[in-house]
Amino acid sequence: MDFRGKNYQINKNMKDVPKIKDEKSERNKELNFLHNFSQLLREENYNMDKILKGTVKLLKTSFQHPEDVGACIIYKGREYKTLDYKETTWKISSNLELLGKEIGTIEVYYNKPPHNGQESFTKEEQLVLETIAEHLSRVAEQIQAKEDLQISKNELSITLDSIGDGVIVTDASMKVIRLNPQAEKITGWSEKEALGRSFNEVFHIENSETGEMVPDPVYQVIETGKIQILESDTILVARDGTRRHIADSAAPIRDYKDELFSVIMVFSDITESKEAEEKVRYQSLHDGFTGLYNRAYMEEEMERLDTDRQLPMGIIMADSNGLKFINDSFGHESGDEMLMQTAEILKSSCREEDIIARWGGDEFVILLPQTTEEEGNAICQRIEDKCKETYVKGLPISLSVGLAIKTNTNQVLEEKLREAEEIMYKRKFDESQSVNSRVVEKLLKDLEEKSFETEAHYTVMQNVAQMMGMKMGLSEMEFERLEKLILVHDIGQVSITEEIFNKEGALSAEEWEEIKKHSKIGYRIVHAIGAFANVAEETLSLHEHWEGLGYPQGLKGEAIPLLARITTVADAYEVMSSGRHYKKAMSWEDIIEEMKKCAGTQFDPEIIEIFLQFQEVDMKQANKRYNQKDRLDHWLNFKQSV
Repeated sequence: MDFRGKNYQINKNMKDVPKIKDEKSERNKELNFLHNFSQLLREENYNMDKILKGTVKLLKTSFQHPEDVGACIIYKGREYKTLDYKETTWKISSNLELLGKEIGTIEVYYNKPPHNGQESFTKEEQLVLETIAEHLSRVAEQIQAKEDLQISKNELSITLDSIGDGVIVTDASMKVIRLNPQAEKITGWSEKEALGRSFNEVFHIENSETGEMVPDPVYQVIETGKIQILESDTILVARDGTRRHIADSAAPIRDYKDELFSVIMVFSDITESKEAEEKVRYQSLHDGFTGLYNRAYMEEEMERLDTDRQLPMGIIMADSNGLKFINDSFGHESGDEMLMQTAEILKSSCREEDIIARWGGDEFVILLPQTTEEEGNAICQRIEDKCKETYVKGLPISLSVGLAIKTNTNQVLEEKLREAEEIMYKRKFDESQSVNSRVVEKLLKDLEEKSFETEAHYTVMQNVAQMMGMKMGLSEMEFERLEKLILVHDIGQVSITEEIFNKEGALSAEEWEEIKKHSKIGYRIVHAIGAFANVAEETLSLHEHWEGLGYPQGLKGEAIPLLARITTVADAYEVMSSGRHYKKAMSWEDIIEEMKKCAGTQFDPEIIEIFLQFQEVDMKQANKRYNQKDRLDHWLNFKQSV
């Protein structure tokens, strides 16, 4: 830093320093110090470290008793000290500042008490210290500015090198004199074709929002002599009509006399980044799955539109009924389809000015500006009607809907949302049960169509299970639960594909793993059916083995629920007696032998002993005695009784 032009400031400061009577030598010390300090600043230029090291050494020479003085400069956490620096009570200091913020201090200590009762430091010494602090602060600001400028230049250079900007150079009359290859690519003009043409003929730009022509940046540079930067919403229309988002700037080029003789235009194609920016913006406002607005956007709109002008303001809370049940029963693809169809229903049922958002999970919120209760109810009715017409997996969409209306400014919109939510939840319980009922009906029908879960299969299982239950002395409640369990015992098999069901020969390891998943799926389905939830654990345990080698939990012995053990034996008997496409029906004698062989391994040995007490004729007669009601009637009767 050159301090030759600053000597007048130091001289001015010194004029303000009162003369010390009969102490010309002290005055000389200060002047010598200031001279040396100024010389240090010139020599070290912008090297702050060397400046601070030199300053702390020079500093003590300006004081009355330099042999007793220690100095320390603290700058951005670093310390610069004299060898004899020691903190005492005789101290003066001054702050170093950068853009109004403290970045350090200069401290000077006397190591001994004042001489002859004098003050520790004179006013002149304090003034010198403050002067030094002021100059060091200015040096720090200039160094920081230089560093910031260098960083900016480096960043700009890296950016320009990495994106491959287009460059167009014109003369002072706005005629094109140079295009680089990237500029040729973006504008569609070759350099040969563009040379000598007017800049705005080659570089046609518009505002992307209004379509209006953007003022010629080269002309503005020539008129003002200043750098011009285009707005971010600028579109470049290429020679072939292609439209590209661009970012650019135009700057003057001056000769040694500082006269403008040329203009350079640097620009880049930011179409992809602009589109990506729009995509990110879209994603920040929309639900990624349904394409509806998201909760964050809805909350902003509720705040923005909550004005007198929008009253009356309606708000609808809607919730999909049975989504989890459908996910568990038919798979997440079906649940996803249900959400997508729900979004379409809401969009087609609402007006253009209504705002629809996915609030979270299977919940949706609709904001209805300037909507009366009658109009809001009409929208709810349209939603309900469209739900009845829209099917997923053969089942109509079901939504529980609650509507609340804000009619005056004293009401709080968030409270109206909670009111709509309460209304929705009151309706949801009954409607969800109805959806679950329809889902179970569909599941049982689908299971019968692709498997061997026929009416005869259920009838035989009920017959055998009840006979064994009577022998075991089951209670009336246990009989009721046993009948429920048999009705839904393999409902989880709806998740198994027909290819696996109908495969000839042995299953692969992967196919067998798919088979084993049905126990947990069945458990989730049954647990979700209110009337059947009390047999969910038994449904999960139907493929556990007495010796502990079954699935899915590896339960052993009496840890397996009793009703599951009974149902397993009844199911095994029906399969062996009726046969399957992969296995012939067995004779009564062979069935007895198989049951004996599996007692104590797959089956509960005590239940097998009870089974062995029956004869083949007992089974046939029991089948005739058993009331063969449709299993769906059973299910509906149980539902009504719960």
